[in-house]
Amino acid sequence: MNIFQIPSWYMSEKSPLTGIFFRDQAMAMARAFPDMNIAISTWGQNDEARLLKASDHIINALKIVRAQKIKASEKILMPNVVQYFSPAFTFTRKFLQGNIRNIIKANFENIKRFENKYGKTDLIHAHCAYPGGYIAMA
Repeated sequence: MNIFQIPSWYMSEKSPLTGIFFRDQAMAMARAFPDMNIAISTWGQNDEARLLKASDHIINALKIVRAQKIKASEKILMPNVVQYFSPAFTFTRKFLQGNIRNIIKANFENIKRFENKYGKTDLIHAHCAYPGGYIAMA
């Protein structure tokens, strides 16, 4: 069975405990069911480098320039748990719906990479209605 997990928030360098239970749950499931493959989809949730604020125009411009160097990646957490990352900015939902289209695109790229390696996804496990559930629905 292949499970694609979409956490609405996730750990970052500055917030290492935020959403840690999503990763811990995936790893516990992987230990209990070693024939199961689990992907954790990330796009930079809770990462200050991906958060654009309306009042920080100069800082936002620097973040956008620096982001050009950041590429998609994957990190093997266990033999059957992989964390996928495709970068996407986040900002207030009052402006362009918080960049949800690009966040959906980032998750779509992650699921394509997962399926190329492990085969068809059997279950999408979205944590929380927004944005995780919304992304899964899309």
